Amino acid sequence: MKTLAAITCFSAALMAAGKPDFSGTWQLDAQKSDFGPLPVPSKYERVIEHSGAQVHVTTHQATGAGEQAIETRFRTDGEFVENHYKTGVARVSGRWDGGHLEVETRRELQGKLLTSLEVWTLSSDHRILTVKNHINTPNGPLDLVLSLRRQ
Repeated sequence: MKTLAAITCFSAALMAAGKPDFSGTWQLDAQKSDFGPLPVPSKYERVIEHSGAQVHVTTHQATGAGEQAIETRFRTDGEFVENHYKTGVARVSGRWDGGHLEVETRRELQGKLLTSLEVWTLSSDHRILTVKNHINTPNGPLDLVLSLRRQ
């Protein structure tokens, strides 16, 4: 009986080891990031609370248009969660692809569909979070890469 319990615990630990915990405060490394044609924000920080399948992200950013904080909640099991923003409602879902987390966002903006697929990858030392974001807009696709350092 003890052997079975030990094997079960060991198996659960191995499965969890393949799925990183993204919790923490993450600051933008602007020199290692690529915003494409968009202006680089003067401030960009993500505070991530990741517990099981639940993820809560608060993004603080400052641009020439001012500062804002955006809160997003989603699950990592593929279920979509509605998030309400000043610009409208977005449905957000996360799913695992090995050790990477794919975060899909669907929203209507000015009557047109806008989708985003972020791929979150954590460095082996857990200090750098790379977010590759492919956005489909009515004006064509846009690709961004954020390099975020754990604080």
